[in-house]
Amino acid sequence: MIDGRLNSVLDNEKISKALIDNSVEKLGSNKRIYIFSDHCDSRKPYSKMLENLGKVRDLNGNIINGFTTLGSVMLDENKRELTLSNISVQSNKEPSFITKKELKAYNDGKIKNTQRVQEIDKLIEEETYHTMSTLLHKHLQQQSEALKKENPELSICHVHDRGCDSVEYLEFIKETLGDDAVVRAKKVKKLRTNKN
Repeated sequence: MIDGRLNSVLDNEKISKALIDNSVEKLGSNKRIYIFSDHCDSRKPYSKMLENLGKVRDLNGNIINGFTTLGSVMLDENKRELTLSNISVQSNKEPSFITKKELKAYNDGKIKNTQRVQEIDKLIEEETYHTMSTLLHKHLQQQSEALKKENPELSICHVHDRGCDSVEYLEFIKETLGDDAVVRAKKVKKLRTNKN
């Protein structure tokens, strides 16, 4: 993976592609694959100058500097082994990132900063904006498509913790990817359907 092309900069896309390629080569011939994915905060409380340094929560719930990582491992049922299959590092301070709260405020016309409104207009028009949902979808879709290109009959089940227990997410897994999902939901979570 680090073969001289990544001399001083670790490129998120190159690392992701290398991990996916390795997983396809190693596990692509299986009949069923389980992909476990989860978000994790990479805390950088003392960093001040990193590019697009975002905000995350520390273990006490305080807001500090850091990045969000999204990692996936694949389970080989036959060998009972896990393989690191994808990792993405994201910052909520990247110009193309829009939080769920900011997107709602934009849609409701409640953002007062006209420059930011223009930035969001352009990102949406060019379809280049990111939210945590779009990043998760891309992360999972890259793996699913690469595996199924190698083995169209492969059955994939995505396993997630809380935070991915929305109807939108489950529909994306089933309808867009054609995969299955197991998600740990909050005990009091209420899902709405089109009927209600």
